[in-house]
Amino acid sequence: NTVSDILFGTFQYGVADQIGTPKTVMLGAQAVGGAIGNLIAVHNVVAALAVVGLVGEEGRVIRLELIPLLYYGTATGVLTLLFSYVLFPGVF
Repeated sequence: NTVSDILFGTFQYGVADQIGTPKTVMLGAQAVGGAIGNLIAVHNVVAALAVVGLVGEEGRVIRLELIPLLYYGTATGVLTLLFSYVLFPGVF
């Protein structure tokens, strides 16, 4: 997550500035998006499965994570829009 924040944070900040979106909300969404990406990061899945002795189950585990990932991503997108344009427009 830290690497994605470093890599994309400046980009997200610039985009937020150009389109007039609150920068703090955009950077918060970037941080949450990085955490969402960790759900299916292959190196994290492999490491976790190696610890519990389920080597070779990576594909199955990643497929099982897709539904929570889609829910988490959709909820983040909806909340970001609500915070930016409905609940607190102009506050950030």
